[in-house]
Amino acid sequence: MELTKPQVDIIKAVDNHWKMYNAGATEREMLNALNCTKSFYDWHRRKLVDAGYLTRVPGRHRDLRLTESAKEVLT
Repeated sequence: MELTKPQVDIIKAVDNHWKMYNAGATEREMLNALNCTKSFYDWHRRKLVDAGYLTRVPGRHRDLRLTESAKEVLT
């Protein structure tokens, strides 16, 4: 899967939040960091999870994490 700029931006925002707070971001924190709508964020986040760039635990807050594939995008 070729990543779009918004998808790379989401990966970077997840990484930055973990580096700053040693915890995952809430949905609201991600929306503020990316300055985007909920539907835009949800669509791209789902694509990244489905493609194996992000993982999450359904029903838990602050659970969004980068996979090794996403970490390779950052290098």
